[in-house]
Amino acid sequence: MTQQDNPEKSIGLLPHEAAFVLANYDKSEFERIAARELYVEGITAHESKEMKYTTTGVTAFESRRMDRKQQILGGLSLVIRYHDQTPYPDEKLSIATYGSRVTVNGGDWVQIFDIATHDIPGMPEPEDVTIVSATSAVGSALINSKAGHSVTWELDDGTSTTVEIVQIDQQAQAANYLQVL
Repeated sequence: MTQQDNPEKSIGLLPHEAAFVLANYDKSEFERIAARELYVEGITAHESKEMKYTTTGVTAFESRRMDRKQQILGGLSLVIRYHDQTPYPDEKLSIATYGSRVTVNGGDWVQIFDIATHDIPGMPEPEDVTIVSATSAVGSALINSKAGHSVTWELDDGTSTTVEIVQIDQQAQAANYLQVL
């Protein structure tokens, strides 16, 4: 079993994921500091009755959201430091894995998914493509699937959906994301 076969094992990021994390880590830190300053200003104004509770709540939420984003990017920067990058899949590989673009048919709808190594906040999605981490319900259903197979995953409301794997493209992510970055 390789690292790409086991989404539970800690793995490195794909090249475009690593480039995005490194490019956005510092930017995220500045955003987090700005959000925290707004929160402190909101608390100070609230204490002097100049600001309503809702505004303070919104700034607190934004501050917590930015703290969480920074924590995730910081953790991913450590993954970059301590793990080799995960290579893009070989174009001859017939199963879906990290870095694969998978097209599914749900009967009356078609969806395209890019399988990521990690959930990365703020990662840009190409038009008409949804990024899923391998540990998500969708991602774990798609990992190791082949064109022509059917897979099922559970939805947030407790129901499930079954789709047919129409196509697996091993080179689309490498080509698309490296142009974006």
